[in-house]
Amino acid sequence: MSNKSYLERYNEEHSSVIASLNVNKRICVRLLGFLISSIVYFIIFQISKYTGLHDIQTQFLNTFVNYIMTCAYVLSFFFLVFYILYISVKSFKEAFDKVRYKIKRTLFIILDWLVILPICATVASFCFAFLFTFAQVEGDSMYPTIYNESTVFVSYLEPVEQFDIVVAYITPEDNVVSSTDYYIKRVIGMPGDSVTWLKGVLTINGKVVDETYFDDVTKLKFKQDWKPLYEFGGMFTYKEDGIKKTTYVIPDGYYFVMGDNRINSNDSRHIGLIPANNIEGVVKFEITSSGIERAD
Repeated sequence: MSNKSYLERYNEEHSSVIASLNVNKRICVRLLGFLISSIVYFIIFQISKYTGLHDIQTQFLNTFVNYIMTCAYVLSFFFLVFYILYISVKSFKEAFDKVRYKIKRTLFIILDWLVILPICATVASFCFAFLFTFAQVEGDSMYPTIYNESTVFVSYLEPVEQFDIVVAYITPEDNVVSSTDYYIKRVIGMPGDSVTWLKGVLTINGKVVDETYFDDVTKLKFKQDWKPLYEFGGMFTYKEDGIKKTTYVIPDGYYFVMGDNRINSNDSRHIGLIPANNIEGVVKFEITSSGIERAD
């Protein structure tokens, strides 16, 4: 009895008709995976508008994802056309059912591997739109903490705290700049703080700050190289009644930021305070050729 049962199961599993139906179903499921991934990706794109940080700073990866999803859109369209014809045109269904099993099996194997790409791309898109991203640093304004052309890990979910390194969205509407760009700076002044930067010394709320993220050599260099800001290529700080400011009181909803390379950084001393809504994320890690280090 058991031998007969085994033979029956064996014959059923290897029946050409059953196998053909199974592979048809599997092909449809894989094509449906392309369709669902495409829809989810489109929704993510529309909700987030794919943040400018992702578009600008991870351009290669963004282009790669777009290529994958373009292929997914094409396959999704093919799936819809195929499914409509399969269920509505009898001759098409009969013709497809007659296609050799080996050909269908090969098609299924190809789709089974390819469907991984749009699924991964959709998951990556969600992460880069709402959770975190990677950004490449251009310039030396954060030296010696973060180096030019290094890559940083930016979290969108971390609350901004004093002395965090952040990526800020800078616009001509909010700051004294000629064009929109992304700056990586350190948060010095929080809402309500009184910040003074004078002769290489940082004072917050009347207390001199020991900036532990600098070594003693760097601190000494700041003091030796300090010059009034107007001597640096005509750059300036905000003025009240024509008087240049060295002390800033931070209102609610704004941050005072500076680059760690204080003598070569275009920051709040020159462009003004940064609206809280323009802080894109907090830099958590720096990735260089020598490894991964915490950014603090």
